[in-house]
Amino acid sequence: MPRLGFLADFAAVALGGACGAMLRHGLTLALPPLWGSRAMLGTLVANVLGCLAIGMLGQWVQLEAVSFGQRSQLLLRVGLLGSLTTFSTFAAEAWAVGGEGRTGMLLLHLSAHLLVGFAAFWLGTYLVREFAA
Repeated sequence: MPRLGFLADFAAVALGGACGAMLRHGLTLALPPLWGSRAMLGTLVANVLGCLAIGMLGQWVQLEAVSFGQRSQLLLRVGLLGSLTTFSTFAAEAWAVGGEGRTGMLLLHLSAHLLVGFAAFWLGTYLVREFAA
């Protein structure tokens, strides 16, 4: 029989994941269509926000500005942000655009996610380092 802590860890991931998935879906519904698809912009915004948030969270923990227990990190990092960022959806959308032969759109889609995502991650760590330390 599994320990109760083990089940509580899974419950934290599940709760965070449900919240992240709902947030991602809400972003998709709230944003206007771009590049011919409402979903592509929603995924881009979710990935950028997720990268920003995980950068900030990691920096706070590293600077010991905030202390998260293992279960809280499972809820936030694995559950909420893991569900929000939806990198697998990004890959599926890129594959679909590439399969349609829209090479320029594929390159724009890939570049926007990677460059803006990394920039947001950097910004998250910078903001915490400069203003919260």
